[in-house]
Amino acid sequence: MTIYNRLYTDLQCFDLGSHIRKYGPPHYSTERNPVGQLNEDFWAALEAEFNHILFENRENEFYKYNSRIYERFSVHLLLQQISNDILAASENWQGYDPLAQLRNAKHISGVVTHFKGYVQKEEAFDNKAGLIHVANGVLKIAGDDIKLLPFSPQLISRNLIPIAYDPKAKCPRFKNELLGLLDKDDRLLLQKFLGLYLLGRNIIQKMLILHGIGETGKSTFSEVARKLIGPENCAELRTNLLHERFEIGSYVGKHLLIGADVASNFLNSKGAYRLKAIMGGDLLDAERKGVNHRFQLPGNFNVLVTANNRQTARIEQDRSAWQRRLAIVEYERPRTAKVIPEFADLLMHTEGSGILSEGLEGLLKLQGDIKSYGTLQLSQRQKERVESLLNESDALRLFLQATVESAGGQNLTSTEIVQKFAGFCSSRGWNMKTRKTEEQLPDLMMELFQVARSNNIERGETKLRSYRGVKFKYTNHP
Repeated sequence: MTIYNRLYTDLQCFDLGSHIRKYGPPHYSTERNPVGQLNEDFWAALEAEFNHILFENRENEFYKYNSRIYERFSVHLLLQQISNDILAASENWQGYDPLAQLRNAKHISGVVTHFKGYVQKEEAFDNKAGLIHVANGVLKIAGDDIKLLPFSPQLISRNLIPIAYDPKAKCPRFKNELLGLLDKDDRLLLQKFLGLYLLGRNIIQKMLILHGIGETGKSTFSEVARKLIGPENCAELRTNLLHERFEIGSYVGKHLLIGADVASNFLNSKGAYRLKAIMGGDLLDAERKGVNHRFQLPGNFNVLVTANNRQTARIEQDRSAWQRRLAIVEYERPRTAKVIPEFADLLMHTEGSGILSEGLEGLLKLQGDIKSYGTLQLSQRQKERVESLLNESDALRLFLQATVESAGGQNLTSTEIVQKFAGFCSSRGWNMKTRKTEEQLPDLMMELFQVARSNNIERGETKLRSYRGVKFKYTNHP
C-alpha cells in the first residue's frame, strides 16, 4: 500500500505540517536547484509511522507484519516501497512535484539507513513474554491460565503454529494409539516436551532422545511434533555439520531441530560437541550463505532425536554437562496393532487442536516442575537411562579405572586390553567398536596412568603395541 493510500484514505487526519515541523520538509530545495536533496530522515520517520516493520540488528534483517506474524522483508522490497511512496507523494502533495526526481538509489538507501534506527528492536524474537502464536490468535499463559488474544503487531513473533486453539478439543487416538506402548511417566515426559516445543525456547536446556525397537511410534511422534510446530519452524539436525561455517546460520527463525532415524554414531560426530551450546543458552557465532555479515544467535533451540539403535555421545570429560542435557524415552514394547499409513497426517487432520491442547497442558506441567524444582523432573527410570547412555559413552574410561592399575615392571598389550574390554562391554549389553577403542586408548592410558604406548614390548617372538608399568587388577569384571 502506498503512502497516498495510507495518508489520504486510511489516515486522512495525517498532519503533514506537523511532520514537517518535527522532521523538516520532504526535500530541501533552492531557487537555483528546485529539485534539491531528499530529506532522508523525513521519509524514514514517515515509513516507520505507517508501517509495521522492525529491524533485527543481530541478523541485519528487516521483518514486516503480515496481519498475524512478522515475515522477512528484503531490503530490495523496502527500497521499492519507499520509491513508490515518494512517487505517490509527488503526485498528491501540492507543491512537491520534484520529489519524483529524487527516487534514485543513493537517496533511498540513505532513507533505509535512517529507517533502521527508527525500527530497530533488540532481541525482537526472543519471546521472553512466552507468547504462542496459533492459527486463530495469540496464546498468553499466566500461571495456570491460558488466554487467547487477537493478533497484533505489538505481540511480536515470526513463528506461527498452524493449528487453531480449542480448549475443548481432545486427542484420544494420539494418546491411546500413538503413546499407548509407553508407561505413564514416559507419556508425561513427551507431553511436557510437546509443550516446550510450542513455547519455542528451550528453557530447560534439554534434548529428547526416542530410541528402541522399530515400528513403535517414535518417528510418528516426531512427525506429529514437526507438523504441530509447523514445518517451516523446524530444521534437520545434522551433527556432522554443526562445526561447519554456515550450519548454525541456517537455523535462524527455527524452533525445533529434528534428527530423525539417526545412526548410532549421531552424537559422536565431530560437530556433536556444539549440541550443548545449541540448547544451553550460549550465544552462537553464525553466518549465512551469500550474506557478508556474521552475527550471534542465542542457543535456545529445542532438539528431538529418534533412533532404532542405542546412542552414545562424545562426552570428552564433560559428563555432567551431558547429564543435564539429556532426557530419554525407550520404546521396548512391540506393536501389536496394525501399522496405519501416514498416521501423523491423520492425527493432525482429525485431532490437531486436541494435540495442541495436550501440549499446552504439558507446558503448564513443565512450568510447575520449574517452579517447584528448578528444572524438568525425571523419574528414577528415566534418570537411569541417561546414566546408562553416559556410562556406555565413557565405557573405556570406566573399564580402565575398574580393571587396570599401575604396577612397576609389568605391562599390558593393546590387544589384551581390547579383548578384556570387549568382555566388559558384552556383559553390560553395550556396543563396542574396536577401531574407536584403539583410537581412544593411548590418550586415556596417559591420562589415567601416565604411560605412553610402546611398540617394542615382546610377547614370545613378536613385538606388540603395549603399555609399560600397568597390569590388570584382580577383579570379578570379565
